[in-house]
Amino acid sequence: MSAASFTHTPARQRRHPAYAPCATMAVLVLIAVALPTGVSAQATGAITGAVKQSGNLRPLSAAQVYISGLGLGSLTGDNGRYLVSSVPVGTHQLVLERIGFRTVRRQVTVTAGETQVVDFSVAEEALGLEEIVVTGEAGAARRRE
Repeated sequence: MSAASFTHTPARQRRHPAYAPCATMAVLVLIAVALPTGVSAQATGAITGAVKQSGNLRPLSAAQVYISGLGLGSLTGDNGRYLVSSVPVGTHQLVLERIGFRTVRRQVTVTAGETQVVDFSVAEEALGLEEIVVTGEAGAARRRE
């Protein structure tokens, strides 16, 4: 064979035809796996706002703000602000709780890709505790030796 009749094919061009469908299938599987994640991310929204004491309008820190039944929630910061993200689209009951303050519930409708603002003004509430009865017997104590 002469040098003129021989054509060299580089190794990267010598692929087996069976590899092409495998590569195509791998790309399709990756797209199928990634697609539901992107769609579900669009089907969520967020809720944010501020919590203040109703008497003096000071920010209320360490209050728990959560969505009833979903396990989603947040604590307010020192500035009284909170953010609950990745909330499914729909109408939910938002609950605010903190010891020493009244529990407040609000209905909120979350739309896809939007952030709903829900501010709270909460009043103090005294805690009701049950009484404790302590009894003892007089003269029953002895000095230890």
